[in-house]
Amino acid sequence: MNTSIVIAVSLNAKWLLPFLLLSFLFIVVLTAVIYKIMWLRLDKMIKEKEKEGVEKTEDKNEK
Repeated sequence: MNTSIVIAVSLNAKWLLPFLLLSFLFIVVLTAVIYKIMWLRLDKMIKEKEKEGVEKTEDKNEK
């Protein structure tokens, strides 16, 4: 009975580091993907605001 507990613990210890590393890698990749999506959306919003600003100044200049 004690042998089975030792084997289970050693098996868990064997896979603990790779599991933690893969989990960390997944979190980093997920964070990078979310950051990239949010950056693209923000960039699109900024360009739209600049475009609206240019159109408004052109309208004022024409009047």
